[in-house]
Amino acid sequence: MYFLKKNALNVIIFVLIFGVIGTLINLVIPAASYEYEEHYTIEGDVSPNTSGELNTLLNENVNNQSIEKTALISQQPGANILQLNIHTDSRSSIEAVKTQVENIISEQGYSVADTSGANIYQVENNALKIFIIVLFLFVGLIIGLVVSLLNKNISTDEDYEYYLGEKTLGTF
Repeated sequence: MYFLKKNALNVIIFVLIFGVIGTLINLVIPAASYEYEEHYTIEGDVSPNTSGELNTLLNENVNNQSIEKTALISQQPGANILQLNIHTDSRSSIEAVKTQVENIISEQGYSVADTSGANIYQVENNALKIFIIVLFLFVGLIIGLVVSLLNKNISTDEDYEYYLGEKTLGTF
C-alpha cells in the first residue's frame, strides 16, 4: 500500500505521457480506407472462368503495384454480370484502378453494355487507433511501475519511517 501511496503520481504521469504519444501517432495514421463497388453487364456470353482470368490479369497489372490487393472481380453465377471491388487507402486512386480494369476487360474482348451500382464506402480505422492508444497506455503503466520500483530515494519523513522503522524527531 505504501508503494502505491508514494508512487501513484509518477505512474499516472507516465501513463498520461504515453497516452498522449499514442494519440499523436494516431494523427499520422490515415483516417480511413475506401471500398468501391460497381457492377458491369457484359454483352454476349460470359464463360464461368471469366472472373478467374480477369483476376489473374488484375494481379499482374494492377494489384502488384501496391502492397495490398486493390481490385477484385467476381462473377454472378448464371449471369453476364461482373462485380468490381476496389480497396484502396486514397480516394483519388479509385479512378486510376477503375480505368485499368476497364482496359483489361476491353482487351479480353468483352464489351460492357451497362454499369450500375457504383458506390464508394469509407471504412474507418477505429479498431487500429484504439489498439494503439491502449497499447501506449499499457506501456506507460509498465514503464511507470519499473521507474517507481527502481526509485529507492528517501525524501520524506514517511520514507524514513517506512524503510528504517524509526520515527523522525525533526527535519531541517
